[in-house]
Amino acid sequence: MSRSTSIAAATVAATLGLLLAGTSLLVADDGAGPRPWKPPPPDQPPHDEVELVTGPVLRGTITAIKKDSVTIRPLLPGRKPDPKAKAGRVIPMDDVHAIRWREEVGIAQANPAVDAHDWATARAIVRRGLGKGPRGVAAQARAAALRRLQEIELGEASEALDRGELEDLERAYELFARAIDLSPARKLTAERGLGETSDALTAAREKLTTEARAALSRGQAAFEAREYDRAHDAFVSAVDTARRLIGARPDAGDGSEPAEGSMEALHADATYWLDRCRAEKREMVYGDFARPETLEPVTARKASERRIGQFLFESLVERTEDERFRPALAERWEGSADGLVWSFVLRRGAVWSDGTSVTAQDVLATIEAMTDEGTENRDPVFAGAVKDVLVEGTRRISVKLARPYYLPLSLFTFKVLPRSKLEDRALTRGHPFASAPLGSGPFVYAEGFGSRKLRLGRNDRFVKAAPKARAGGGRPAPVAGGKRPLLNGVILRTYADRNAARNDLEKGALNLLAELRPLDVEFFSRQRGFRVVRYRSRTISFLAFNHRNPILASRGVRQAISHAVDRETILEQYFSAANLAKGREGLAHALVTGPFPRGSWAYDETVEGYAFDIDRAEEVLKRTLLPLGWRREGSYWEKEGRPLELTIKFGNTDRSVEQAVNYIRKNLRQIGIRARLAKKGELDLRDEVLVKQDFEIVYWQHAFHGSPDPLPLFDTRRTGSGGTNFSGYVNPAIMERFAGIQRSADAREILRLTHDVHRLASEDCSHAFLWQLDRYAAHTASLKGVRVHPYFLFDQPEEWKLVRDRR
Repeated sequence: MSRSTSIAAATVAATLGLLLAGTSLLVADDGAGPRPWKPPPPDQPPHDEVELVTGPVLRGTITAIKKDSVTIRPLLPGRKPDPKAKAGRVIPMDDVHAIRWREEVGIAQANPAVDAHDWATARAIVRRGLGKGPRGVAAQARAAALRRLQEIELGEASEALDRGELEDLERAYELFARAIDLSPARKLTAERGLGETSDALTAAREKLTTEARAALSRGQAAFEAREYDRAHDAFVSAVDTARRLIGARPDAGDGSEPAEGSMEALHADATYWLDRCRAEKREMVYGDFARPETLEPVTARKASERRIGQFLFESLVERTEDERFRPALAERWEGSADGLVWSFVLRRGAVWSDGTSVTAQDVLATIEAMTDEGTENRDPVFAGAVKDVLVEGTRRISVKLARPYYLPLSLFTFKVLPRSKLEDRALTRGHPFASAPLGSGPFVYAEGFGSRKLRLGRNDRFVKAAPKARAGGGRPAPVAGGKRPLLNGVILRTYADRNAARNDLEKGALNLLAELRPLDVEFFSRQRGFRVVRYRSRTISFLAFNHRNPILASRGVRQAISHAVDRETILEQYFSAANLAKGREGLAHALVTGPFPRGSWAYDETVEGYAFDIDRAEEVLKRTLLPLGWRREGSYWEKEGRPLELTIKFGNTDRSVEQAVNYIRKNLRQIGIRARLAKKGELDLRDEVLVKQDFEIVYWQHAFHGSPDPLPLFDTRRTGSGGTNFSGYVNPAIMERFAGIQRSADAREILRLTHDVHRLASEDCSHAFLWQLDRYAAHTASLKGVRVHPYFLFDQPEEWKLVRDRR
């Protein structure tokens, strides 16, 4: 530093008057010792962010320093200025113990993370601490922070270099290069590390290139020998290795024709052979999340369990994407004039995979199991709707309903099970049939239940008549001929890590991935060789309140929380896949105002719900809490010295959900509620919420598979441990409407009462209803014939096929 620069820095420091003789006021120590205090000039801008130590620590921006006081504008959590302290707070000088600039604070806070080798956290802390530019003695602290940041970069770079994987070496190279420019202190060390990393990168790339070429050769040899499993694994390895190398090249992805002998050309060759191998095997591999604990559809709870049922079982009728119905096990049907009796004739030639015929007795046994009180995950809506069942022959069965029903055919989309496997009427997830099912669908269970890799084989006895529409738009009728599955088999791979699943799809280890995060939707939409598909959701998301908590039992608190959540911003920022749905048909991926899915007959579009309104939320909360002895002290409501604090629990499976819940936490902070977040594993969350009922607020989802009936969420008979009304919510008016729905035989009266339930739940804020999200999947271009079921994704999988890439 030049002499003139040193003098200028000292002058600014003295001008700021950061030391007061005769007091205990301290600043960053620049070695100059105490100096007399001098008042700042009138045009002096506010100083960099500081911590003012006055017993408790006050973070903010100094706006004035006087002989007997310091004026500071405090910062709220998140480094936002406190709007209620525009003029700043005046702190008597006698109360001030120290002033520390954020560069110093950043270094001190980063030390524990450095000791734990948590480089990302340490780097973030120090970077937050760096000011916009040196001001007086703060330049000394800034220089120290840059030296500390250089040490952090070098520490992470050295560890990455020691690991030696290609991606680690690329990261090390980046860190060493960045460390060179941060500070002269260890510049030579950074330059030496950069050279060593460059040599290691060259060696790693050469090694991987050799491995990729060897894997391609092994795969081609195995393919010629018709050893397709070995060939498949070798081609996947070649594609993955080549993709890693291409990602490391600065000239990758320019769209030009790959040069002969280049890694891009090898990647194209390996992809071609992989598609060809799969076309020969005709075995689709798809990825899903949450390992299936049952293969039996009645007790299925998880999306992965319901999806696999599409391969193994058939329904009487199938719902189409446009909310119509087509034949499946039933080749035709008819309803009585009053809509109470529905008769079905089963498809001629329908058999179970063991060769025995599917009969009306199987349908009866399935209905008995579904309505049995002991059946796990029993659907109370279906059980209440069915009054009587009459078997009228081997292939004909009639079902009498207890009352008229909107979309009555939706009741008959359940999967039919074989009577021979249902000796016990009650079905549980531990039933032997759950792990060794017998179905009539296009595929059969082969092996792997309970593992991460489950294999289904082709059901060679499956023949499905091709429907042909009658003239005039009548109900489809069967025609001669039929459809056998075009795939030889299906493999399900379940993942705990969504990044690993996305990477396997990208490198070709999967043909299809059942669920995509928003960022993955955008990524695969841009990638050549992939197709992104949307399937409509019937799952609503909401914040469930534990009404056993005295604070949350207050409707005013629940309403304030609902007004405080900026649902539109969250939906746009963290569930950005909505942008891809523009111009497509469907009502999903939208806000909801009540306990029904949008687009269903039960949803009342006239209910407005709770608009985002911080002022209104604060007003309602003030009116509710003041009579209870709460007072707004500073940032939060307090009572007897304790802030109003609530914990929000949520599952750890989706990064977008975590971001959304974190934004909700910030929303609640604005109205004086301190929210703590608790991320839980899927099983732990279900146990704590459903069984132990140990929660205050939980981000929850409720899926509707048949009828849009939310009775389980409100049923006062099911508030105990393991009950569906885990919130403990009691509303006699809502239960009265449900009772009326069950008694009524008038469809218009049922609709009116259902809309009453929607309105009452919204007004009383039983839950903070949030949104209904689209679901997205992606598959490779080599998987053809993919049709999308509106709720279960897989539709008519017997028509799916794998083809060779014809490049």
